[in-house]
Amino acid sequence: MKTILGAVLMFVAQLIVFYQLYGPLKYQWLNNNKWFLYLMSIPIAFLLINATKMCADGLGSNWSARFMTQVAGVLAFLLANWLTFGEGLNTKNIICLVLGVGIIGVQLFWK
Repeated sequence: MKTILGAVLMFVAQLIVFYQLYGPLKYQWLNNNKWFLYLMSIPIAFLLINATKMCADGLGSNWSARFMTQVAGVLAFLLANWLTFGEGLNTKNIICLVLGVGIIGVQLFWK
């Protein structure tokens, strides 16, 4: 359960990171309010620190937590990029998504 909660927190943090980095490209308000973007780093850091601890504890290794972070970032980017910019998935991105899900499966189920 700790690993699942950690993965969810990691995914949420990665979604916030997406809007912190790519939001100014789409939303003028974010582009004009840089200090808001800088302050977003505080909740992002809180979420990532706690999510990493949960995943490392739940999975038993820092490597596993790192892979979870990478895959959560890719999945969050794919979703947020599609919803925000309308950039759909092409064959290359679909293959990467399948590989990412496979990596999470290995980390969760291979003991």
